[in-house]
Amino acid sequence: MAIDMVRQKKRTPSTSLSEDQNDAILGFLNTPMSRRKAIGTMAGAAIGGLIGLAAGGTAGYLLKPTSVTQQVTGLAATYGTVNGRKLNFIFVTHGGADNVFWNAVNKGMLDAASLFGVDAVMVRPTTEGDQNQILSNFEAAIAKKPDGIICTVDYASELAEITKATNAGIPVIVANIDAPNPQDRINAGGLAYVGQSLVAAGSFMAQRLTKYYPPSMGSVVIVEGPGQVWAEQRFTGISQYLKANGYSVDRLDTNSFDPAIVDPLLSAYLEKNPNTGGVYSVGYAAAEIEPVSKQLNLPPGKVKAAGFDLVPSALTAITDGYETFILDQQPYLQGFIPIMELVMINRFTFTAFDADTGDKVVDSSNVSEVITLNKEGYFY
Repeated sequence: MAIDMVRQKKRTPSTSLSEDQNDAILGFLNTPMSRRKAIGTMAGAAIGGLIGLAAGGTAGYLLKPTSVTQQVTGLAATYGTVNGRKLNFIFVTHGGADNVFWNAVNKGMLDAASLFGVDAVMVRPTTEGDQNQILSNFEAAIAKKPDGIICTVDYASELAEITKATNAGIPVIVANIDAPNPQDRINAGGLAYVGQSLVAAGSFMAQRLTKYYPPSMGSVVIVEGPGQVWAEQRFTGISQYLKANGYSVDRLDTNSFDPAIVDPLLSAYLEKNPNTGGVYSVGYAAAEIEPVSKQLNLPPGKVKAAGFDLVPSALTAITDGYETFILDQQPYLQGFIPIMELVMINRFTFTAFDADTGDKVVDSSNVSEVITLNKEGYFY
């Protein structure tokens, strides 16, 4: 794939501001406003500034777009095409068609595509983690010769597909799940990783939840995807911290997120181990602590529980006091950032960069705010 270098005439715009402009800025800084309004105002100013700079010279600083639509259109016209051709990207994921977590990733991808004026599509297997279908989808994506591919590394076999894409001149960004040894992904040609640091996140979760129960009480980790990279790395982080700090730990493999499968297993475990203090999950199955606790007549919070990823059942379990907290990997960013990077690679030959989308803690103190934001699709 040929990537055109963009050469622009050097401009030296004036940085001086008029007295009226200074007064306007000071007025903005001294005006109280909500966090959301402030963020929106600053974002609009930043986009307006980009368009102003594109105009060049002093006039560029005075250019004031009259609407958000006008601002976004300006960005799309600047970034979305190369040699008059609209850029297009494909996201190949392991996330099953019925996994609501991936809705937020998809929204982030589509929002970034809209902002930058490119085409993007997410390809998901019918069944979560179906290795054969994932590889088939990857092969099909390469055959379409897009301007970039985003993928997860749910299985080591996907590294060979990354190499095929790279050899075909297609830049590849890995998101959500990196190879257990990141150097393997780098050797395969994966330019960057955008997502949560999974082992570190597991350790952080255990460190936080053990504040609520002593080592004399037991711990169990629900593993919804045994053998899959994301599940094993999170389990490693959780179990290593627990063992290093004198806590016992049992593993409960379910190979499913389905409550019809998870609930009987967790219920049987808690009945057999009534001294359990902490229930963890490497996915969002820890939310099943609510129906299981009700079945066993355990009051809210009797057993401390923590899981990953915000889904309706998890938010409800936190609101009702059964789940202690959720560690969110901010999936919206895992869809948005890779598109931004691929646009910059194609348009300006910039280098890709790793981005840790972090560990957002959602508990009783902020769950209502997250529920409100989620109505706009930013969390699942």
